[in-house]
Amino acid sequence: ASSANIDINDINAGRVVGIRNLPFSVTPEEILDFFHGYHAVPDSVRIHYLEDGRCSGDAIISFRSNRDARNAVGALNKRSVGRRKVDLFFL
Repeated sequence: ASSANIDINDINAGRVVGIRNLPFSVTPEEILDFFHGYHAVPDSVRIHYLEDGRCSGDAIISFRSNRDARNAVGALNKRSVGRRKVDLFFL
């Protein structure tokens, strides 16, 4: 996931959402499933890993539009991925 397809234009346009408090075992597919129906860009999931290879609990994802990103954050912030309630925010 380190080669995720996100660029500065996506961030500036408000299409990129940060995710905090993810389960340490989360996969890109689980993140895409969480955002199902909100037009997330499939190859945009980027999970942050610690030096020892464990997930830090943070990730970012891009959406097709600012509206899609806002709808996802509005509907899914504080919802659970696994047993953890995630925090969603704009980069």
